[in-house]
Amino acid sequence: MTSRSFFKISTPNDGVLLVEMNRPPVNAFNQPFWEELKAVFEAASKDGSVRVVVLSSALPKLFTAGLDLTDTSALQNHDGLDASRQALILRQHILDFQAAISAIEKCVKPVIGACHALDARAPQPVLPVALSPTVTGGGLIIED
Repeated sequence: MTSRSFFKISTPNDGVLLVEMNRPPVNAFNQPFWEELKAVFEAASKDGSVRVVVLSSALPKLFTAGLDLTDTSALQNHDGLDASRQALILRQHILDFQAAISAIEKCVKPVIGACHALDARAPQPVLPVALSPTVTGGGLIIED
């Protein structure tokens, strides 16, 4: 598997696929980013040489900021459509986004979300990764 515009892909060990988000400054999710995310995890599911996927950030001290709030193209009415037709377009956009995020959960390989060290005294971020409950028991282990 090769790297993409927003993801660095490598295999540090046999069977381990390292997927590093790389969309400076904060790995915010815009449409091209989450479309690539979906493609990466669908390809990982089909790749027989992959035994585990590690999702991390290529940016120092940062995992992701989440949704890119400056990417409002789906909210704009470019074609002068009535409200109901515009709502259908927005609904499809939301469904596509959810399918991209769900690709992590639906990956048939175990997925590990790897973050940089966290300060136990600070409020902890919510990881936007869906760790497979069948593999992890729904648990999350964070170590320094």
